[in-house]
Amino acid sequence: MTFVRLMNEVLRRCLDDFVQVYLDDIIIYSSSLEKHLEHLGKVLERLERHGLTCHTKNYNSTLTWLHRAKDNNSKLTRWALHLGNLNFTTTHVPGKHNEGPDMLSRYPTAGPPVDEELLDDNLVGAPTTRTSDNTRATLDNVFALTETNGASNKRPFTGGGGIQEWQNDDPFLSSIMKQLLKENARKNNKKSSKNNNEYFMLDGLIRIRMGVDTPAVIPVAKSQRVICFYSHFKTDPADWNISEFTIDYLCKNGYSQNLDSNFSRSKRLYQTVRRGSFRNVHRYLNKSYFKTILINGEKCKRSYLVYSESKGAVICVPCYLFQNSSEFSRNGFSDWKRPKSINKHENSLSHKTCVIKMKNRSSKLNRVDKTLQYQVETEKEYWKNVLIRVCAVIKSLTCRGLSFRGDNEQFGSLHNGNFMMCLELIAEFDPFLTKHISNHGNHGKGHTNYLSHSTYEKFIKLMTVKVQNKVVEEIIKARYFSISIDSTPDIGHIDQLSFIFRYVNSDGLPVERFLCFLENVGHKSQNMADAVFSILKKYNLDISYLRGQSYDNAKNMSGVYSGLQARIREVAPLADFIPCSAHSLNLIGSYAASCCKEANSFFCFIQNVYTFFSASTHRWDLLKVNLTLKNLSETRWSARYVACKALNDNWEIVKQTLVDLSNNLNEKSITCNEARGLYHAMNRLETTFMLLFWEDLLQRFNAFSKLLQSVNIDINVFTISRKSIKKM
Repeated sequence: MTFVRLMNEVLRRCLDDFVQVYLDDIIIYSSSLEKHLEHLGKVLERLERHGLTCHTKNYNSTLTWLHRAKDNNSKLTRWALHLGNLNFTTTHVPGKHNEGPDMLSRYPTAGPPVDEELLDDNLVGAPTTRTSDNTRATLDNVFALTETNGASNKRPFTGGGGIQEWQNDDPFLSSIMKQLLKENARKNNKKSSKNNNEYFMLDGLIRIRMGVDTPAVIPVAKSQRVICFYSHFKTDPADWNISEFTIDYLCKNGYSQNLDSNFSRSKRLYQTVRRGSFRNVHRYLNKSYFKTILINGEKCKRSYLVYSESKGAVICVPCYLFQNSSEFSRNGFSDWKRPKSINKHENSLSHKTCVIKMKNRSSKLNRVDKTLQYQVETEKEYWKNVLIRVCAVIKSLTCRGLSFRGDNEQFGSLHNGNFMMCLELIAEFDPFLTKHISNHGNHGKGHTNYLSHSTYEKFIKLMTVKVQNKVVEEIIKARYFSISIDSTPDIGHIDQLSFIFRYVNSDGLPVERFLCFLENVGHKSQNMADAVFSILKKYNLDISYLRGQSYDNAKNMSGVYSGLQARIREVAPLADFIPCSAHSLNLIGSYAASCCKEANSFFCFIQNVYTFFSASTHRWDLLKVNLTLKNLSETRWSARYVACKALNDNWEIVKQTLVDLSNNLNEKSITCNEARGLYHAMNRLETTFMLLFWEDLLQRFNAFSKLLQSVNIDINVFTISRKSIKKM
C-alpha cells in the first residue's frame, strides 16, 4: 500500500524498535513516558525531514475508549493516567463516511508514491452543508476541486467522465442540485427563502463559496481518479491524453525529458558499406542530441525534446501539444544517422510558433498572484504615463537651451521656473496630469511624484549618455575621423575644453558632432594631449583612425615641436594638423586693419556713434533709422561688416540727427559738444572713403568666414572662394 510503503521508507531505522506502521496509522510504543516523548520527537523529526506533516485530529476512537474505560489492567491504567495529564481532543469519523482521507490505505493504487504537496494544491478539504434545522451535518461525501485544475464540463481526467456527469450520478449531489434549483425558482418568483450559504449553481455545476474562489465539487467515489491523474501523470509523451487540461498542466508544471531512461529501445538498424561489403550497424539515441551549439559557440539545452520509451524516439513537446504536423510530433524522430534534422526542425517556422504558444500559455498559468500582478502593472502604466509627459517637457526645454528651475518648486507659484510652468500648461488640457499634480504635487521631500528637479536632472544625464553613445556609434561606423578642440570660459568663469568630432556618415555627407566638455584641463599642451587621449580611450575610439586635427593658431596648440598637434602626431602620424581657416582669416583682417592709422580711427568713430546714441533712450528715439546701428563685434572681426552697413544705409539720417542735437538748447552742453564732434568727423573725406572701402571689403570677408565655418564645405569650394579673396 502507498502509505505503508512511504512510511516504511521514511521510518525504516525506527521500525521494530519503537514504531509500527499499520494501514494509515503510525504506532509508537515505549517502556516509559520519557522514552515515549523521546521516540515521538524522533518520529516527528524524520517526518519533517522528508517534508511530511501530521494532523492534530485523530480519526480513531481508541484513545477515547482508553481514556473512559473502567475495567483496565495495570498497563492500561498507567496509560489512562498519563493521558489524563495531556490536553487533547479526539474526533471519531467512521471510515465509510470518510473515504477521502483514508483512500490511500483503503483503496490503494499501483504506481509511484503520491505527490502529497501537489495533491494539497489541487484538493481542498471536504466541504460541509447545513441541514434544514440549521445544525451542522456530518461531512459531505464530496471533495472540492479548484477551477484552474479541471473543474469544467470537458473531460480533463484520464479514464473518467466530466464533472457534470459525476455530479448527476451521485445521489447526495443530486439532492443538493434539486434543492438549489428549487431555491432559484423561488428567487425568480420573488418569494422569500433562506439561501444555501454553502453551495450555488454556476455553469451547470455545483460549486462552493471559498473566498474569491468558486471551486466545483466532485463525488468522493471519483476523487481517486483525480489523485491518480496528479500522482501518476505518465512521463512517456506517447501515453499522454492530449486535452486542454493536459496542455495547461504541462505548461504550468513542466515535464521530464527522461534523460535517465534506458535508451535500449531507441536501437535502429542501418546498412553501411565497409571494405566493399554491406554491414548492419545499430545506432542509438545519444544524450548529446538534447544539446545544441549556437553560432556564437554557446551550448544550449534542447528542453523541448522528450524521449518516448515506448516508441524509442524523441518527441517535440510544443509541436506535439499544439498539433504540429511534423515528424517530431506525429511519430517522433528516430533517424539517429541524420541528427542535423533536429536543427532543421528547431529553426522551422511551425516549431517556433508552437514554442511561442507554449511560452505565452505558461506565463499566464504560472501567475498565482494575478491580482497583485494586475495592481503592479496598473501602477507601472500610471507612472509610465507621468514620465512620458515629463520627458516631453524636458526635451522641449533642453532643445531650446532654456533654464528649468525658478525661485521655488511649488505648483501655482509664479516663480517656479519653466519646467513647472510647462507642466501646468499641459495640465490645463490633460485631465490625467491635472489629477496627478492635484494628488502628488507640493508634498515635499519623501513623496514620489517625478516632478522635482532630481527627476529632470536624471533625465538630462540619461539623454546625454544616449546622445553620446549615438555619436560614438556613428564615429566607429565611419571609422576615420578628425577632431577640433578649443577652450573657453563659461558664465561661471570656469574654463571648459570642448571636443568636436568630424566624420563622414553612411550617406556620404560630412557631419560635425559635439561630444563633451572637460573642465579646468589647463592650457599646457601636455595637459591637453592627456585630455584628448583620455576621451578617446573612454569612448573606445581608436586613435590610429584619427586623420585630422584642427585648432587655433596659439603656440600651445599649433606648436611644431611641443604643441598639441605635435604630441598627437607622435602617437598618430597620419593625423594631419590644419589650422582653423576661419580663425586665421579673422586674425588676418584684424592685424591688417590695426596697421593702418586711418582704419583704427574709422572703427573708433563707428563705435563712438553707436555708444552716443545707445547711451540715452531719448537720443535713440530721435534716431529714426531703417536699420538699427550695430556695435562692433569683439570675437568675430569680419562681423564688423554689419556695423559698417548699418551706418552707410542711415548716413543722412544719423547726420541730420547729430545736427539737431548740437543745435538743441534743451540738451546738455556735453551732449551738444559730442554731437558736434561726431558731425565734423562724418564730414571728413577720409571717413566717407573708409566707410565705402571697409563695407565692400568686409562683406567678402564675412561671407568667406561663414563659408569656412559651414559643415558641408569641401576643398573645391574653399579653393574657389580663396582665389576670389586674393583678387581683392
